[in-house]
Amino acid sequence: MIERPAVFDVERRQMGGGDPQRMDFRSIVRRRLFALGYSLSDGAIVDDAGTVIVDAGDTSNSGQTPAELVAAGYSAADVAQLAGSIAPNVSGASGAASLSKPAPGGAGAAVEPVPIIVDAGTGSGCLAVCLAREFPWSRVIATDLSAPALEVAARNAHRHGVAGRIEFVRTSLLDGVACPATLIVSNPPYVPAGDLPALPPEVREWEPTEALDGGADGLDLVRALLESAPLVLAPGGWLIMEFGYGQEDDVRALLRRSPLHLVGIRKDLQQIPRTLVARS
Repeated sequence: MIERPAVFDVERRQMGGGDPQRMDFRSIVRRRLFALGYSLSDGAIVDDAGTVIVDAGDTSNSGQTPAELVAAGYSAADVAQLAGSIAPNVSGASGAASLSKPAPGGAGAAVEPVPIIVDAGTGSGCLAVCLAREFPWSRVIATDLSAPALEVAARNAHRHGVAGRIEFVRTSLLDGVACPATLIVSNPPYVPAGDLPALPPEVREWEPTEALDGGADGLDLVRALLESAPLVLAPGGWLIMEFGYGQEDDVRALLRRSPLHLVGIRKDLQQIPRTLVARS
């Protein structure tokens, strides 16, 4: 099990009714990161252009077809992952950053770079650990200002067998991170300071204040990420970042002043815009 604040269990119950077979830890993170418009067509997983990502006859490591998995409650993006396919929302055209597994090099062949994923503000490490397991050929850097949070994240990484591939760094967001990252993910503090006393007790009483407080308008850390991410991302790299209720217009305005370009704004299961997807 992942160590996590009680609020995570509340979210899990809201999203999956507490059924671990349909909404386990990895599925929740998959839905946040990869639900970018894939659909099921005649049993195959297709993207918005109708390109087949996973053939109808392909089976996952569970032995079920895509149609069977979707019928069981998995999203199309979940199925693409379960079938062992890296969906193109995190792959790139030639020369662009990609999370695809590097091809084995023969004699004289150029060595493909190892994809680098950065989890900015990792907290208990749930995103970093999940991504390290999903992309075992990648290198993951997880940052946080809180030493106790990094200790919890490191224990979670050890428990899930990925401690050797995650570098935990005590810093603020992307400060001091100099690598060309393929993907940056972040669930930063985004609650306006004045709203903190009104938060539900399962959030207010369990989450550290520094993990919630996003400054006067809730966007202090969002601004910092949008300013620093272009300096860290590789060409064609991705930024996927959660933001708060009612902040979509402000986030779009901030992104327009950034060299990153908008790929999409994704909604949560209540159809509330909550996640920015942008690319360098």
